[in-house]
Amino acid sequence: MDKELMESAMHVIEWDNTYELGIQIIDDHHRELIELLNKSYDLLLFSTDKAGIKTILQELTDYADYHFNAEERLMDEVGYKGLVPHVDKHSSFKHQLAVLMQDYLSSSPNVNTDIILFLSDWLKKHILKDDRKFTIYLSKSKYHPSTAATVSQADDKKDMEDGLSQNESLQQDQHNPDQ
Repeated sequence: MDKELMESAMHVIEWDNTYELGIQIIDDHHRELIELLNKSYDLLLFSTDKAGIKTILQELTDYADYHFNAEERLMDEVGYKGLVPHVDKHSSFKHQLAVLMQDYLSSSPNVNTDIILFLSDWLKKHILKDDRKFTIYLSKSKYHPSTAATVSQADDKKDMEDGLSQNESLQQDQHNPDQ
């Protein structure tokens, strides 16, 4: 994508402190998800680079899985009673991402920015409502948000490393199908 065009691109979500939940690792994940959504939107809107679009959509899909798994694990660790409906909401987001990726891979004319707008709206509402409920629960429980985040950080780092190594293996397999 042209650098000048990229600089003038609009973001579907601008990060601000209203999205901060006070759990550093989760806030960092949310920032990254927002950044990936913005990049996906910009590429779908302004680029004809099919490989670049496929790559960013795959990054968004992988990172959403990674984040949701880490968040769900933290909720499970602290005994959050709203875990099951929260997981269902995550599944809804992942399903929409899968639809977007499938439409793109099949060169469907339905691939457009509307689904990114839907996903960004979903993410904003999810952070501000559903994730905030979890933060309130956490603040009233024996776990302090920073303590709970520390408990999950080591596993979170391991999951990210595992996810990256799996992604690298998949990419190598795609480039070297005979191996």
